[in-house]
Amino acid sequence: MKNIKFSKIELLGSPFLRVFAIQSTRQFASYIAATLIGFIIFQEILIIFKHPIASPLILAFAFSGSSVILRMTLPAKFIIFFKSEQEYLEVGNFLERILKSQSYRKISQSNIESIFQTKLPPILRWSENEIFLTTSNENIIVKGPIFMVRILHKILSRKFNN
Repeated sequence: MKNIKFSKIELLGSPFLRVFAIQSTRQFASYIAATLIGFIIFQEILIIFKHPIASPLILAFAFSGSSVILRMTLPAKFIIFFKSEQEYLEVGNFLERILKSQSYRKISQSNIESIFQTKLPPILRWSENEIFLTTSNENIIVKGPIFMVRILHKILSRKFNN
């Protein structure tokens, strides 16, 4: 298994995407809705416990805090290089098991590409969270949200670089 190599993780997308981290209108709408709902719940808790309501500045902090979640979905990729068919099969099967354990399911597969999607309810599921495994003769390209790409890279590197 010493022939298996891993590229560094590469962040994909434009500089605009890296700054604002919004990839679709659905993602933007759910980001706004979730932050506002969280703020309203926070306000209700303060009212129930007879505390003064929070200032609008707290809402700004809520938006900045929830933008961290958006940054975790920025697209990234890394490449797994191998020399033999046996290594390809072993890495591919292990990768699929990892994705299953991380609550992903395969939604599409062709000779070249497999697509995995989270098992979250549809209202919480973004296409930006999908993982793409693209294969060729001597490598597998893993593309998806930066958070999951880092997890996969770390697990695979530990497993196959011993």
